[in-house]
Amino acid sequence: MTQPLSFIINAPCTCIEAHTALQRLIEEALPQDQPRTLIFMGAAAPMASPQPSTLNTPMASPQPSSQTTQPANAAASAAPADPAAAPDSLAVAPAAAAQLDALAAGYQQLAARRGTTLLVCGRAAREYGLDESTVAPGISLTGYMELLALMNSKEHKVIVW
Repeated sequence: MTQPLSFIINAPCTCIEAHTALQRLIEEALPQDQPRTLIFMGAAAPMASPQPSTLNTPMASPQPSSQTTQPANAAASAAPADPAAAPDSLAVAPAAAAQLDALAAGYQQLAARRGTTLLVCGRAAREYGLDESTVAPGISLTGYMELLALMNSKEHKVIVW
């Protein structure tokens, strides 16, 4: 039996080359039952969205006191649908936006074909306005404890990408 392999993906979602290379590596070099898990962390969290090109940059800046009672994703839902019109949207050119969305869909298709579990760090997802109801189908939120358990497992191999 092959040792389970997982990837913790921390490459920014806007780094098209890194995500293209990882998908190619998985398709061409790994057995059909690998990887077992892909976890999107930090700036890779938008890959858990059905359309990452439409997301805003992280909502780390302080909000006016009138908005502090609104949920974190309220600001994202109020953003214009056109990423070029939103000054705080992910910084990708229109041509790259289509590539970004295709890469996100590619992860979902890859996971479906290989039986791979797709996870996204809940905290990172919230930074981009994502939650359980707005991540792509088949992707679940996870936390640091699950990540640490995976990384500390002697039976599991973890690669940070």
